[in-house]
Amino acid sequence: MVVNAALRAQPQAAAEDADDDLARITHWTIAIVQPSGYRHSSAMMEIAETLLHALRRLGRQADLDVGLSNREPGGLVVLGAHLLPRRCRRTR
Repeated sequence: MVVNAALRAQPQAAAEDADDDLARITHWTIAIVQPSGYRHSSAMMEIAETLLHALRRLGRQADLDVGLSNREPGGLVVLGAHLLPRRCRRTR
């Protein structure tokens, strides 16, 4: 079976464009969803701190936001997104 080279290159080109978009983001917010009374949200703190320090080490500005209360413009990483109310979730 012969596959057109242009068709094979499309997914790779899209991935490269996405990588370029991510590389342009200079400020990131690492957010932890913390519903009222849900004590297990703190279990994600170590992951959040690791991501925070990794982004800073890469030369990016990064902040930690517990409860999604203080979001700056830029990239957003949400830990515990499955805990968000259904009305707040976006599907593809």
